[in-house]
Amino acid sequence: MLLALMLMHLLQIPMVAMLATQLDRHREYGKLCGFNGNRSGAAPDRSTFSKFLTRAEPKTVEGVFWELRRQALKMSLYGRGRRVVGAVDSTFIHAYSRRKRKAGVSDRRARVGKVERTTYALGWRIHTVATEERLPLCYVVRSANVNDRVPAPKLVCRAVSLLENAGSAMRVLLADAQYYWAEFFSLLEGFGVKPVIPAPPQVKEPLIRLRIKRGFVLE
Repeated sequence: MLLALMLMHLLQIPMVAMLATQLDRHREYGKLCGFNGNRSGAAPDRSTFSKFLTRAEPKTVEGVFWELRRQALKMSLYGRGRRVVGAVDSTFIHAYSRRKRKAGVSDRRARVGKVERTTYALGWRIHTVATEERLPLCYVVRSANVNDRVPAPKLVCRAVSLLENAGSAMRVLLADAQYYWAEFFSLLEGFGVKPVIPAPPQVKEPLIRLRIKRGFVLE
């Protein structure tokens, strides 16, 4: 079941119902995820996935992630003895609540936040530090109204510590303009990490100089 949800993320499938459809159409996906109860490799229906997600508590999901990360670090999948290129970013997660003026079903801790530049919705944001191979190092979930800058320093500190314990080090950190501020650059400099973060359009005097040639290739 967990492998199927990971496949859902890798294939960028937005809904569980669509995941069940894809698993039914492509039986090789079902066999890859371990749904080989019969020879055809038939996968569970969408109601089974929904029940799994409902019953899987945050501590259970976090425990699975920690165990997978521990095994990945032990197997040197993050690159033992080399300097790693990392990235920090956040992803919006919708809170599917039904709210009325006086009553309704609601995710009480979710907040309204920005989905895109001009779009807002009720939900959460998952803030993640990952490597260039798309292997996550650490993450934290906050309500959607929390600015990306708030959890970023602790996440980077945790990621650097994990890599050091695994015999590696972070060489470069990629991020968007949301993470462009002086204190964050000072933190990265203290760890010996080079920030590759573009300046927002309103910044007249950049804090760091990035030489970018055609095709957005960093020199």
